[in-house]
Amino acid sequence: MSRFAQYDEDSRRLPEGMTRVGYDADTERYSFQDRDGNYWEGPPGSRYGTLRPVGHHPQENDETDPFLGSPPPSEQHLDHYQKESWRMMMPFFLLCAVFLLVVFWWVGRSSDDGTPTPAPVVCSEHSITYAIKKGDTCWDIARACGSTVQDLNRKNSGLDCAKLHIGSSICIPKTA
Repeated sequence: MSRFAQYDEDSRRLPEGMTRVGYDADTERYSFQDRDGNYWEGPPGSRYGTLRPVGHHPQENDETDPFLGSPPPSEQHLDHYQKESWRMMMPFFLLCAVFLLVVFWWVGRSSDDGTPTPAPVVCSEHSITYAIKKGDTCWDIARACGSTVQDLNRKNSGLDCAKLHIGSSICIPKTA
């Protein structure tokens, strides 16, 4: 038991001669009776507080008039919490957006070192198209087709043997 429990008793908290007689669960108000037999009620949701005679309600001002078109206070309160919850979720959505942008950038970027992909090669009737694979050199390709590096350079104008890109195509002479 708390050492301040004696201060929670009605005899200490209520005015002289006032006793608690009931509780209305619908309005969430406690009812009190004074020495003269008059009934009083407390504020909603509070065990003690400013007591008013039963049936006497404070004048409502124009701000709470339901006919003015303003939402009831409960909806205003809900609207405040909805905005606050969006504010709490904003960093998460921002992080997701940045992640998706990075993924799209990563997928959409070129897989090679940034050089443009060459146009498809059209070979003459005496040569065929060869796709360069990893580890190929001009000398290996020429030797495999029974030709020379000079023949490869003649058939492929602008061929740079030092910069062969995997997946690009060149023309090689047909083997007999």
